[in-house]
Amino acid sequence: MSSSMDGAAERSATRNRHAQRSNLTGLSSPHTAHDDLLMLREVVRTKPFLRTTRESVAAAWDAVAASVDAMGMFREKGRSGMALKERYDYFVTMRRKERERDVTQCHMSAAHREREGLVDICIALAENQEIVMTEAETETEAESETTATAATEANKLPRRHRLHYTVRDHIHILREVLSRPPFLADRGEVQKTWDAIAETVRAKSDFSKPTATGRQIMTATDKLVAVRRLQLQRNESLMGMGEDYCEREMLVDRWIHLIDAFTRAEGGRQSKLGLMSTAAYEEKTAADGKAANDQQIDRGDDESTDDSASLHDTLPKPSAVRPRPSQTETKNPRKKQRRVDEGDESVEMMRLRLEEEDRRREYELRVSEQRFAREQWEKELVIRQAELNLARQQRAVERNAQVQVAKAVANGIATGIAAIVAMLKDHKSVEMFTAHDGIRRNQQGDD
Repeated sequence: MSSSMDGAAERSATRNRHAQRSNLTGLSSPHTAHDDLLMLREVVRTKPFLRTTRESVAAAWDAVAASVDAMGMFREKGRSGMALKERYDYFVTMRRKERERDVTQCHMSAAHREREGLVDICIALAENQEIVMTEAETETEAESETTATAATEANKLPRRHRLHYTVRDHIHILREVLSRPPFLADRGEVQKTWDAIAETVRAKSDFSKPTATGRQIMTATDKLVAVRRLQLQRNESLMGMGEDYCEREMLVDRWIHLIDAFTRAEGGRQSKLGLMSTAAYEEKTAADGKAANDQQIDRGDDESTDDSASLHDTLPKPSAVRPRPSQTETKNPRKKQRRVDEGDESVEMMRLRLEEEDRRREYELRVSEQRFAREQWEKELVIRQAELNLARQQRAVERNAQVQVAKAVANGIATGIAAIVAMLKDHKSVEMFTAHDGIRRNQQGDD
């Protein structure tokens, strides 16, 4: 008796510990893997983790909770937005730890692979710090901008604008930067080129930063390049998020390729100039000295033909004269040499290489899209097959339960009939015994 009570107390204590741990981690209700996938798909679609204010964060997660509750396949109904946010934070924390240890769960099942991919997409978006706004927030911001414009006209206050660049802003900036690369401008004209790019993108109707300057545009472009290089190191991509993300990634890749090509070409020119500058300068100086001597000789012949011989004798030899180089031709020999070398690698060849790279990237993009669509179809097929198997198992369990109930009813009926028959037999045997006893008594009375 005491051992059974001790076992019950131990089981109760274990349940209490699990309940406390679940309350601490926000996992009090057991979610299935399918519920987690539905939640993460909705999170990737709506991106509530990119909100900035507390009210917008709570509203976004409540919207996610309402969306997943409306799904028929979501089993854990009635979950709050904050509970889903805690579960999402748990997944992100675990995935970051797995990345630090270089561990993955893709080999466990298709659900684990999809969940890991969705969490990686969320982490990449969070690190990229994009501001994604719903239609209601866009309308609210439009109203606030209208109010701010009125206040500007009345009180001369600055107009409110968005703090971060959107994906469309990045696309406009990259298009302008690729159409006229600032690093190809002359010395002293680079900042003017950035200012012109800023003025062009500010004129766009869907550009969200009306006060952006050229230096801010340059900083935003550098940040895009740094983030994209980090993604390339991690073998990550956001092309599956939408057309705007895909276009922005392709434009950033083109810009990185152009920067790297220019850097390689500039490095080659600098090394070549370092080797040839001294010899080229001496050769040019000697040629200029000879030309100056020839001009002086010609002028002397024209002025006096009689004294030409004596003048020629008094002039120094061309090889011995080292006059100062011409101010217009040899002021900066390295710059001239650089201009000559720039003609070796023409803009046309760079354009051809870029077009070839674009075609290759477009082909890879189409292949990746087809592969992604096929993987999605396979995942949906696996999920559908799992649901069919589950339904088939449930039907088998129900059928077995019905068979067991029918067998129990039949056994009960058979037992009852057997008991009735036994009772009838006993009653008949008693009646026969009573009749036989009466007959025997009658016979004894007659005797």
